[in-house]
Amino acid sequence: MLVNADKFFIAELQKNGYDIDYSKLVEIYRVSRESPACKQRKRRRDEENAAIEKAITEAYKAKQAEKALKVEKGRKKKKEERAV
Repeated sequence: MLVNADKFFIAELQKNGYDIDYSKLVEIYRVSRESPACKQRKRRRDEENAAIEKAITEAYKAKQAEKALKVEKGRKKKKEERAV
């Protein structure tokens, strides 16, 4: 869930009894990003993204190699046909 921490949201929090302002909310958020669970989740997400990127890169390289091989076979075939 995303929350837009604008002045209306802060006003609602204050109206509902929370003693909080924008600066305090930002500080709470920053501290939460330093928690071990948050760091672990970020590390896991980064590892997953790296694995996906690696798989895409390898698939792309394999496809490029396949194209190059196909072109080379075509060149050899044309060269053989000219030799005949």
